[in-house]
Amino acid sequence: MEMPETAVAEEWRAITGYENLYEVSSLGNVKSFHSKNIRVLKPKLVKGYRVVTLCKVGLKNLQVYIGRTMLEAFKGPQSEPEMQADHRNRIKTDDVLSNLRWATPSENSRNQKNVLGSKSGVHGVQWNKLTGKWRAMSRLDNKQVYLGYFNSVEEAALAVSTFNRRNNV
Repeated sequence: MEMPETAVAEEWRAITGYENLYEVSSLGNVKSFHSKNIRVLKPKLVKGYRVVTLCKVGLKNLQVYIGRTMLEAFKGPQSEPEMQADHRNRIKTDDVLSNLRWATPSENSRNQKNVLGSKSGVHGVQWNKLTGKWRAMSRLDNKQVYLGYFNSVEEAALAVSTFNRRNNV
């Protein structure tokens, strides 16, 4: 007999400033309590991110990013004003709590799939004309760390990825 897949329980929390009007879930859904019928809002995409519009008497309508709203409800407000909501798997529409974290702009930029204008296409990997090899580097405690020179992009990317994972970068 086959065991059913384990379902992840959906947990709901009030949206700060909109208590008793809206709730956001750990799976990225937003409920509205405005009418007699409670309903889950249908998000739209803005710059690839899922957003909903919140309404409150006496206030202008407010468009909010679901990922950021989830982090505020479940993890608390950002510790620094510049903190951003980061999708760990780089999929902008994957608003599941386990996929989200607060990150600095620097941390968030390191989590990009491709680096525009880079020959390697990998963050932290550059071609070095003098050596004829790929140079791997990362940052730790706001300092540049050189990880070495490699014959292939893949080897250099692996060095960066391993370093970042070991150092929680």
